[in-house]
Amino acid sequence: MLDPYQIREHREIVGANGEIDTRDHAGPVGSRNSRSGGLPRIHEGPADYGEVLAYLGNGVRPGRLETTALIRLILNVLWFIFGGWISGLLWLLGGAILALTVVGLPWTFAAWRIASYSFWPFGREVVWRDEFSGQEDLGTGCLGIGLNVIWFVFAGWYIALSHLLIAVAEFITIIGIPFALKDLELAKLALAPIGRTIRDKP
Repeated sequence: MLDPYQIREHREIVGANGEIDTRDHAGPVGSRNSRSGGLPRIHEGPADYGEVLAYLGNGVRPGRLETTALIRLILNVLWFIFGGWISGLLWLLGGAILALTVVGLPWTFAAWRIASYSFWPFGREVVWRDEFSGQEDLGTGCLGIGLNVIWFVFAGWYIALSHLLIAVAEFITIIGIPFALKDLELAKLALAPIGRTIRDKP
């Protein structure tokens, strides 16, 4: 992991508040002086600012992860109360009906994955399985395309349309925009669910 005190660029240092201090700090590497506030002097040389930003922006600052988790929890609770539970139950029911038909088994687990996402979508994202695993997947190949086409013809288009209409209504309210974006995700997922999976966001 990048040590913030080893960021290199003309004796720049990272202060306690995460900001770059560009003052010229005298003294050998590792020494301390009054102007640096007790922080070690940094080596000269080119800095990788992408690495610096990644260090400072990926949840390292105290409280950032906790704040993000709290916001996601609040949004998920509101989502669940104002319709998420209905959407999730309908997808669960649809998956069960597909399983009973036997021929609908290929779509059953896809429907249940959508149900899981419908119940609790914030902090999670929909990705193709081959992108997630880094390996080729039958669900994203020719077989998956064929199953998605059948799904689209018999169910996908009107389920996606319903999510789209709900998203438009949520956008109009302004405060419902975060929920509208999730309904758009569900609409996209409803169009082609085979070969998709759900993962937690970092």
